[in-house]
Amino acid sequence: MLAKLILLDISPSASFPIDILLSSAELEQKMHGDNWGWLLAGDPQGNILIIVKLLSEIALTLPFGLFLGYRSKRQSATLKQAAWSGLLLGCFIEIAQFFTASGVSQGFSVLTRIVGVCGGLAMWNHRANWTPEKLAALLSRYALPLATLYLLALLQVNGWFSRTWNGPGYAAAQLDELHFLPFYYHYFTTEAKALFSLASVCLMYVPIGLLTWSRHGLPSHAFLYALFLASIVETGKLFLQDMHPDPTNIMLGALASWAVVHIARQLSNSVAASANPKLGTELAEDNQHQLPAEKQKKTAWHLTVSPLARAVMFATLIFATYWAATFPTQPMLLSLFLLISAATIWRRPALIICIIPAALPILDLAPWSGRFFFDEFDLLILISLAIGYTRLPPIPKKELHTDPLFTLAVGLLTQFCH
Repeated sequence: MLAKLILLDISPSASFPIDILLSSAELEQKMHGDNWGWLLAGDPQGNILIIVKLLSEIALTLPFGLFLGYRSKRQSATLKQAAWSGLLLGCFIEIAQFFTASGVSQGFSVLTRIVGVCGGLAMWNHRANWTPEKLAALLSRYALPLATLYLLALLQVNGWFSRTWNGPGYAAAQLDELHFLPFYYHYFTTEAKALFSLASVCLMYVPIGLLTWSRHGLPSHAFLYALFLASIVETGKLFLQDMHPDPTNIMLGALASWAVVHIARQLSNSVAASANPKLGTELAEDNQHQLPAEKQKKTAWHLTVSPLARAVMFATLIFATYWAATFPTQPMLLSLFLLISAATIWRRPALIICIIPAALPILDLAPWSGRFFFDEFDLLILISLAIGYTRLPPIPKKELHTDPLFTLAVGLLTQFCH
């Protein structure tokens, strides 16, 4: 399931800008720009960020190879099949990026996708040698040298060794111009650069989460470690020439480290449970005894859905139908899109995490419709919530597990964004 969610996220994210080139003039401007190259785009002279970007492309493509191995249980997939899959994936992504105004397309990225898919398949074929316990032990054994190398690389990427350092006066001037509103600087750049910035910052602080997990630390510990280190890194940018600190990076790094520890612990627990035959037998027997009761419970839930939830859902759908039918621009297309989205969420509620981010750059029709205060994206959110609360049963209180620190951080971030 985790690999499927990653695949669902990577594919649309690769063509996230959605600013498709539609005219020959736009294509000509793209051809004469520096957002594409047969090998590398832009100026590749000694920029460590290019190496980081290429390595991140390999890392983000690994799930495709893992998924290829997972789907080929009966007949193992070969490296040749993985290479062809990586080639097709890389060509598709880079061609799609070429036909977007702010997308960056380069031939070398096709090779990174091939390496990523082949690497993912190799990891799947040798998965028995890379259990979470062995990986944690390996990271813990070399934690000190790995942490030192990571710290040096992090400071280098953020310009500590390549930029000119200035005095307190320069830092004070930078601080006066600094905006503390979360994601403020993401609003004033292209979608591709904003997405790349967000992803790169999160990846920068993933090693903190991995090292914390290997030392059996809690997610809250990783959150605090990353929060402290990111604060130092961003504070240092105040003194660096041509560097612009962003307070949002501090929260992104902390949340990324927290998520890594949380996910790693969940995967470790699931692998440990599946590797314990006695525990697996007990769970299987329990499932056999509980299956009829679970079916009865599920059927009973469908028959006893709250009348209020049904009423709210039907009222929302009636309102959405009227709102979309009276939309000033292309009401039929909008209605069809909302209908497909609603049916998909009803069939697979988990896909809401893919539908809403994908619809965000598309449902921006206020300049043509004049509906600014409640637009089509707000309507999609309303429909999704109404269907979600009706479709899914409530989680019993005894099964709820929350991290107070993470809840507080997300709450504060939401308030700042609002």
